[in-house]
Amino acid sequence: MFLANKDAVLKCSAASTRTFSALTKAIRKGDGDALFEHFTRTRAIRKGIVQIGQDSASPDLAVRTRTYRTSRCRSLTRRKRT
Repeated sequence: MFLANKDAVLKCSAASTRTFSALTKAIRKGDGDALFEHFTRTRAIRKGIVQIGQDSASPDLAVRTRTYRTSRCRSLTRRKRT
């Protein structure tokens, strides 16, 4: 699966790396505002996941939520770098 979707996996991996780097930087600098903003944003994302039913274990989950996951990854890769 990872090799078949190599480009998309690499884009999401890069987005995750940027996110973790930004969190690491905020922790090192003691930037509580940046941490609060990040976790406020991710809380809203988690609530959205629950609202659309992506937290379900139903077998049709990937089909129902493919657009959400793809758009979420794209929004991560478009976020400005700090």
